[in-house]
Amino acid sequence: MSDAPRPIPAEGVWSGDLADLPNWDAMPRRNRRKRRRAPYPIWLKYLAVSLALAVVVSLAQIGFHAYRADPRDARAFAERELRLTVLRPRERVVASVSVWQRPLIDYFRATRGILVVTDGPSDATHPVGGRLIYLGLQPRDPLSPRDAPPTFDQREWAIDTLVGMAPTRTFFYVANALAIEPPGETRLVVGYPAGAARDASVVGP
Repeated sequence: MSDAPRPIPAEGVWSGDLADLPNWDAMPRRNRRKRRRAPYPIWLKYLAVSLALAVVVSLAQIGFHAYRADPRDARAFAERELRLTVLRPRERVVASVSVWQRPLIDYFRATRGILVVTDGPSDATHPVGGRLIYLGLQPRDPLSPRDAPPTFDQREWAIDTLVGMAPTRTFFYVANALAIEPPGETRLVVGYPAGAARDASVVGP
């Protein structure tokens, strides 16, 4: 009899002595009371709130930058810049394709421009006459005045066997793209519209 568990006290009656509490392990399963589920840890709640706030702020910034970025004819701006300041004397455009980038640093706003292949006479300064030129019109800064001049991302490489180009995918593998891999430089990936596949095949490999 000494080994038998203590009886369960009547409902709502407790003497205050811990010894009067029932032995939950010895109690039959059908008589056990449901224990209250422990609440979530406080750090998990703060983490969820912080992540939700970060997502809301990021979406608000993307929306603000997209709203303030005025639409411009990027191809026309890029072609004018190419004719006026980039092309050398007697250098002509052999092939071109409209391209774009959507870097995270610009909140995925499009940097639109052109990728061209040129042909020109060689000289002592430029042994290889032809060039591969990327000219991208960068998105307008939301804090800049509306009459601010456009800014371009310009890169160029001499056409030789050291510059590699291959078809690839970009923007979460959704769009077709061209990957330019010059020696000793960062790899450049530019996407092109679905309707410009023929132009891309002429410019690319």
